[in-house]
Amino acid sequence: MNQTQEYPTANEAWCYSLLIHLMQHGVRHICIAPGSRSAPLTIAAARLQQTQASLELHSHFDERGLGFFALGIAKSTHAPVVIITTSGTAVANLYPAVVEARQSHIPLIILSADRPDELQNCGANQAIRQKNLFGENCVTSYNIAPPDELEDFQKELDIIQQHVKQALQRSAGPMQLNCAFRDPLYGESEQGQYSIVRKLNRADATTQLNLDQLKTTLHGTELFITGQLDSDEAKAVLNLARKNNILILPDINSQLRLLKHPSVIHHADLLLATQTGKKLLSQYKNIVQFGGRMVSKRLLQWLSNRDFEHYTLIKNHSDGLDPAKKAKEVCSDIVQTCQYFSENSLGNIANAIHTQALVNLNNRVQSFINSHPCFGKQHFNELNIARVISQNIIPSTQLFLGNSLGIRLFDMFADITPEPAQVLSNRGASGIDGLIATTAGIQQGRQQSLTCVLGDTSLLHDLNSLQLAKKAALTHNSSLVIVVINNDGGSIFNLLPANELGKIQQDFFQMPHGLTFDSAAKQFGLTYYNPKTVQDFIGIYCTAAQSMDCSLIELNFRSTESSQLIKQFLPALAKTLDRPNAES
Repeated sequence: MNQTQEYPTANEAWCYSLLIHLMQHGVRHICIAPGSRSAPLTIAAARLQQTQASLELHSHFDERGLGFFALGIAKSTHAPVVIITTSGTAVANLYPAVVEARQSHIPLIILSADRPDELQNCGANQAIRQKNLFGENCVTSYNIAPPDELEDFQKELDIIQQHVKQALQRSAGPMQLNCAFRDPLYGESEQGQYSIVRKLNRADATTQLNLDQLKTTLHGTELFITGQLDSDEAKAVLNLARKNNILILPDINSQLRLLKHPSVIHHADLLLATQTGKKLLSQYKNIVQFGGRMVSKRLLQWLSNRDFEHYTLIKNHSDGLDPAKKAKEVCSDIVQTCQYFSENSLGNIANAIHTQALVNLNNRVQSFINSHPCFGKQHFNELNIARVISQNIIPSTQLFLGNSLGIRLFDMFADITPEPAQVLSNRGASGIDGLIATTAGIQQGRQQSLTCVLGDTSLLHDLNSLQLAKKAALTHNSSLVIVVINNDGGSIFNLLPANELGKIQQDFFQMPHGLTFDSAAKQFGLTYYNPKTVQDFIGIYCTAAQSMDCSLIELNFRSTESSQLIKQFLPALAKTLDRPNAES
């Protein structure tokens, strides 16, 4: 059934029609940056909110931060989010978030306001070439003529619906609707009344793959590997593994790495740093991987260097997730696939002896970490901080891990618990930009407490977004704890080949800055802490996690400390595990 309502200008009527149409596709959040050319969209959104109780509007002065904020909302709600920007470089500032959304298959809908064609390539202010600006980093894009040129709103909405459906299907991702507007942008018009159209229909459901086709492929599976998964996918994989007595090697982003469960081998990265671990894992010939974009470089190298009899990678979208191109990649809904095979045995043929040996070896790694002096309560270092946070985080809290060194430390050393926090990250493009904004967006979408752990260079990239973080915490009366590990620059390069470049590495890779964040916290109204011991950190972190506010905890370490500790830890672990009878 169609409903119509009269509005004074074509701009206003069209913007209402467009936004209502997008709401029919699940949009419940609109993120708005300031600007003049986008005023018709902004005004329509503000007025639409007055009649649509389910619609939430958000604003921010920095388009780059706003893009990542919208990304965070979309990540946490699993629903499309609209971003409205004015013309010019405002649109280009969304590019980093669009790239991450494309890589992570997050549905962002960019409504970029634009000048009409007569104001293009003629020196008009703030008119740039923004049609299809994001290129292949958008799933689809469409240029909308000025509303006064649209003879049939419904016909235009039908075209847009096809683009929206394309962005929301299995290979979901960002899309751009480039919206041209003529002056007057808003206000009264002498041209008469215009009607908006509310078309009450939804996008078609995605067609699922016939699961019977996977029976032969998955029969005889011996080992599961889990990449980036959401909570429902992780539960489905775990249930399938339990029913078939199959072990899982989990990535930190799989929601299983921190979970205490007999089916989960928590320390794949560390096991592969030992000859004993490599030998045990080499006995598995039939592998199924769910999801991708894994953090552990050693696990990725092991997968790329092994010749398996069967290696299947199941993912929810059509993009490739196997860098070595060794796996048979299958596009299928992970939850439905696991539920289907939970009722049909996979015929696991893994040898019970070496399976138990792998469980025992994983337990030995856990015991070694527990007894190692690096993780004692008196040792204040980055490795121990990752472990302490995993031990003290409130179970219902979300954990957002920034890229670079921090997420690797959690993957390697984090402790396990029966009720782990949900882990989120921006591993699509693995950038260090927009991490605070994404954190704020995730909290906005989930409306529950959240801990963000990131590096000092990442925080410097996104200082503006501390305003978003403060607002998100206050709006929902929940805690947002930002833990910044300040080792004075990009210390991750101490573990990479650049470490051999001497002063070049320091000046052009690490780039030490000598800055601290107490003044930034004060500027944005965040509660600031700077503990110097593990015990102080635990007390402060637990207090901040229950404060119903936004807190910044800065931890200062020497730039070379973590790399030195890791280089000491790994040989000691290998020496312990590789001694005779270590497998038993």
